[in-house]
Amino acid sequence: MVHKELETLIERLRAELGGLDTVDADLIKMLKIIRRPGWTTPAESTLVEGILESMIAQVKAVKQLGGALTEGSSTVGQQ
Repeated sequence: MVHKELETLIERLRAELGGLDTVDADLIKMLKIIRRPGWTTPAESTLVEGILESMIAQVKAVKQLGGALTEGSSTVGQQ
């Protein structure tokens, strides 16, 4: 890939990450929703818990990958 293509991918990733503020707003809504009396069954609660745990793991992975990308890229071409 040439630099221009990499720049395009970096900007696309930045745009996607910038859109995560909507996820934050959704999570604030979820805090209100789950407090409703009779909100869910134990099975549904387990499903939501699994999704939340997976989202947490994915965000952690994105953070780790971002650090590895930057660190690794900074050493390319150095001896």
